Formats: sequence, C-alpha cells, structure tokens
Amino acid sequence: MAESDAMKAKVIDIEVTRDDTRPLILAFTKTSDGTPIADVTSWTFTLAVDELEEPASPTTTNLFTVNGVVTDGPNAKVSFTLSAAQAAQTPNEYYYEVQWVNGSETFTPVRGKWTVVHDRDQT
Repeated sequence: MAESDAMKAKVIDIEVTRDDTRPLILAFTKTSDGTPIADVTSWTFTLAVDELEEPASPTTTNLFTVNGVVTDGPNAKVSFTLSAAQAAQTPNEYYYEVQWVNGSETFTPVRGKWTVVHDRDQT
C-alpha cells in the first residue's frame, strides 16, 4: 500500500547565515493524517541538524538538536533558536528534520537541506 502524502515529511530547504541566532519560526497547518491542526500548545517539537541525509547512527553525526518553543499554540507556531555555538557551524550543506510529539504520536512533518553560508560582515 502506498504511503499517503499526508504521512510524508514535507521537504523544505533552509539557508542560514553562519553565526546568526535569530529564531526560526515555523507554522504547521495539518496533522500527520492531513487534518487541520487546532492547537499545539501541549505538543513538543525538536529540530535536529545532521551531517548526513540518511545517517546510520544519528547520535554520531548529529551536529545539534534544538527544542522548539510554542509561541502561538492555537495558530501552531513554533520557534527554534540556535545558541551561538550551534550557529557557528562551518559553512556547508547539512540536513535537518523537525519532529513533533503529540501525546502518543511522533511525526516528522518537515525535513530538508540545512545550508550554512558565510557571514560577509564578520568582525
């Protein structure tokens, strides 16, 4: 049986500038089965960035993990803020995924390339 598009992670590539710690804010619209999201206030979110797209062991190639902060539960908005060390990655192409836990359900709604570019105004 084919996997429903609702069950697949949406692929969105993200480009960040090295050393920038401005929050990344994501808004989610549908649950894993495709129904509209009503409120994510009690959900937990994690952003993980890895050196490899399909790591055999993420614990050995994971660059960092950031816990999301629900900033607007009824509108399903979640903020991820990198620390200075996390934002200081060597410019390169990496891979990320966001995972949520909603009660007993764990789901990866979005994943893609995480490209770190040079900060042209470094001091």
